[in-house]
Amino acid sequence: FSGESYVNLGNSKSSYLKIAVWNSEAGKRNLKVTSANGGKNARPISVSVNDTVQVESLDLDVTG
Repeated sequence: FSGESYVNLGNSKSSYLKIAVWNSEAGKRNLKVTSANGGKNARPISVSVNDTVQVESLDLDVTG
């Protein structure tokens, strides 16, 4: 798959999304993720690259 998509994750600490990214050459890349949260509370996430935590905690705010 290549392009844009929609993913609906469960509201559980065990939910996760794994995104594979291939590069033709070494170097830093940007990945833009847009979220929608229709719940009543912010949803905390962490971000890892190659199984190494890059962002320990980040809240996805309620979007309505």
